[in-house]
Amino acid sequence: MSIRCGTCGQDNRDGARYCLQCGSAFDVLGSDPWLGRLLQERYRILSMIGEGGMGRVYLAEQQMGTATRQVAIKVLHASHSMEERVRKRFYRECEVVIQLTHPNTINFLDFGEAEGRLFIVMEYVSGHSLCDALVAGAMEVERVDRLLSQIAGSLQEAHDHGIVHRDLKPDNILLTTRGGESDFVKVCDFGIAKLAGPGPEITIEGTIVGTPQYMSPEQLSGGLAIDARSDVYSLGLLLFEMLAGRRPFQATTPLEWATQHTTVVPPSLDDFVTTKDLEAHRKRAVERALEKRPENRQASVRELASEFLGRELGGLRGVVSEAPPRAPVDAMATAQLPSSAQG
Repeated sequence: MSIRCGTCGQDNRDGARYCLQCGSAFDVLGSDPWLGRLLQERYRILSMIGEGGMGRVYLAEQQMGTATRQVAIKVLHASHSMEERVRKRFYRECEVVIQLTHPNTINFLDFGEAEGRLFIVMEYVSGHSLCDALVAGAMEVERVDRLLSQIAGSLQEAHDHGIVHRDLKPDNILLTTRGGESDFVKVCDFGIAKLAGPGPEITIEGTIVGTPQYMSPEQLSGGLAIDARSDVYSLGLLLFEMLAGRRPFQATTPLEWATQHTTVVPPSLDDFVTTKDLEAHRKRAVERALEKRPENRQASVRELASEFLGRELGGLRGVVSEAPPRAPVDAMATAQLPSSAQG
């Protein structure tokens, strides 16, 4: 790696404290050491976009001949890059995720490691998140339909490859403009995705992987298998929030969120001004997606979207089958919570 001077643009050796060209001092201790560096001799890191539990995301330029393009690079924290089993899992999952081609899935471009840190290179999307859009409150049903169709299409392709997202939330749904069309969805951050089936996860033992506000009961219980129906639950939470203008549950700590998701029945959409006149099949679809037990939910995001839209995903309006009866209120009341959720 090299470090670029912010004053004159001169490339300097890694660890330099002063610019060889203009003599400017580098704030080595006070700044992010990845800023200005050339990663793998082709990605110039420009600025930090954000930071999460898995790592930091940077805006970078990729040199392509005489041209450059902007990309986003996630550099995983050192704690997620050290263990050999985690590294093997990382490469295994990236080799699958990089094959996803759905237009509403953010493109994986490259992955690898530098200085002992794992990284993922993705397309850079200029726009705003669904989280930003929800600040304005409940959305019109027509807009929800447009967003749902795209989100479900992206997730279904991933599920068909055996990949469960596991961190579906408004922050990970980007809305941009493509071909003059606004609200074009890009589902991002498959960085903690889990391949269906046995195998270690990209995580640290004893920690929650995901965001408690949008996690499924089986994720929070820690003792149940995770499959596509976990993403069905999270998508049901997003639908509820888009329609009602608020989350179905309210809590402040991981333990409180775990209790809400595993034991408390969500409020009815009949109780909200924006949704009381919503078509019955749409209410049933959301209600079924938020069942505590995975077997009582839709089997796939395609099924959830089809029930909600009243037509096959990507098809014409048709007849919607009746949803099965609700599970008992205390279906997950005895679920065992992971120690990390208890404080």
